[in-house]
Amino acid sequence: MLRITQRIDVGEPVATLTLPLEQRVLGRLRVSLDDGRDAGLFLDRGPILRGGDLLRAEDGSVIRVQAAAESVSVARTDDAHLLARLYGACVDADADALRQWGQYLLAARETRELRLEEQQRAAALTRLLRDLDVPRAAEWTDLLGICQTAPYALAAVNWRISLADAALGLAWSWLENMVAAAIKLVPLGQTDGQRVQLALAEQLPAAVQQGLELEDEQVGASSPMLALASSLHETQYTRLFRS
Repeated sequence: MLRITQRIDVGEPVATLTLPLEQRVLGRLRVSLDDGRDAGLFLDRGPILRGGDLLRAEDGSVIRVQAAAESVSVARTDDAHLLARLYGACVDADADALRQWGQYLLAARETRELRLEEQQRAAALTRLLRDLDVPRAAEWTDLLGICQTAPYALAAVNWRISLADAALGLAWSWLENMVAAAIKLVPLGQTDGQRVQLALAEQLPAAVQQGLELEDEQVGASSPMLALASSLHETQYTRLFRS
């Protein structure tokens, strides 16, 4: 078996090794080169192998890593549209609309754990707005505590942040938190996490615009695997984090 032990920067590859992401995060692994030869990875743990990386075996041969083609999941959020409705309610000082759309957003969180997270974030942001003497923050404490996007919308209106900019900021905060979680859980290195974040950030303006252009009847959410994972997480004996 060919023992692959070094990462190198330059060299002339004589073979290729195609691996999916779940194997490229490992430093110790038995593999098969693309030409069929058995090999073993004996690399330092930590850095993720990426397509184009070069490795050296103990016999001096150089192998180029290739990222395997993989299916991907596309996730979209209706939060931009619901932010628009909550933003409009704050502009119009319409408490009934604020309650309606806040409860709609909360209902889209599919498990008790996700709803509790939503309400805890909402309560924290509402307390901050009250401390900053933002108009209507104290009067609407109960309404703003339904979902985090409600006090976020009130803050944006109060500080004259446009709806488009507020929606883009909300999307950015979501992306940043998802990448931070991925760095811990995948795991991704800090550098790879920043690369992912920068690449996905380029898609945010189009995704936000799409959300803002939806009609009310087009809004809905379904993330069955997330709901199942969250349901299991609710009763897990030890948990990494909740929010």
